[in-house]
Amino acid sequence: MKTLSRILVGTALITGLNGCYPLQHAIKLKKYEPLSKEQKDSLLNKLNPGLKEYLKDVYVIDEKDLGKNSYAHTHYNKKTTICFSEEFKNKSGSHFHEAAHVRNYALDKHKSDFSKRWKKIADFKYGKKNIKNVWYSWPFILKDITWKDGTDNPKNGLLNPYSSTSKNEDAAEFVGCLSYDKNPEDIEELDKNYTTDSLALTKEVSEYKSEMDSYSFLKNSLLSKPFLSARDSLQLKLYSSQLTLCSSIIELSSFILESKSSRNASSLENYSRLYPLYFADTTDSRYQQKLDLLEEYNFLTKAEHDTLSEKLGSLYYLREKDLEKPKDKSGK
Repeated sequence: MKTLSRILVGTALITGLNGCYPLQHAIKLKKYEPLSKEQKDSLLNKLNPGLKEYLKDVYVIDEKDLGKNSYAHTHYNKKTTICFSEEFKNKSGSHFHEAAHVRNYALDKHKSDFSKRWKKIADFKYGKKNIKNVWYSWPFILKDITWKDGTDNPKNGLLNPYSSTSKNEDAAEFVGCLSYDKNPEDIEELDKNYTTDSLALTKEVSEYKSEMDSYSFLKNSLLSKPFLSARDSLQLKLYSSQLTLCSSIIELSSFILESKSSRNASSLENYSRLYPLYFADTTDSRYQQKLDLLEEYNFLTKAEHDTLSEKLGSLYYLREKDLEKPKDKSGK
């Protein structure tokens, strides 16, 4: 506890460049004890040895004592410390993210050239100027941060807009991909199901439109007669009823098709936000180069690196397919 007033120069998973409040937070932290080794090992059991190497203390504290707009953050001086809120303590994404900060700070302290090489690969000017929405309000929601154009898809060798705020956040977001709970195949299956359903509905609409054409032809043929028999009148009513029925079915099927399309697009947008590594454009070599560098400096094991490399950009074609869809006048 002696060093609490000195350990707080660092980053927060959510506050990022806003930082923490060193003195106030240090005072509040005095009433807590760090997790025991057993508790820490149990909580962070998914972290590889490299991510644990420089980690000393882990605290789980009340959110109100954590700092403004923060769910988790990393401290740095001679030792490294992570604080989690009660709500976030079991979220593996924050474990990987914060542990990446710990290793990043330690490497910088030991005069490693990791950060220098990362910046060279990134070839990007980091800062809050890259994003449209900054976290001024609470509760903070990561998805509210977007690029200047309002989108949040991976680009410029970055996984998301938040990555653009600093090279530390950029690296931590890549390491955070180790927490993904879905594989590309799971998401592909959902898209395939949508495609199957939409093809069936499109075929149904086409068939009923053909029926409508047939009934319209028959109806017009009857109406062209100078006189209609009783049988003709009954047939005319039948054709009119069939046309009304076909029209209703087409309208309903079209509505269902549009709804499914909208839901699928929304799902893909959400998945792109949650699993950006899968939707990255691999023609931008910076994504792979960053993964390679993370392995070289032991943020990732070889097995973790190979798994992420294999999945990198595997769903980008879904983004391309969405871009190819015709837009309405509103741009949607």
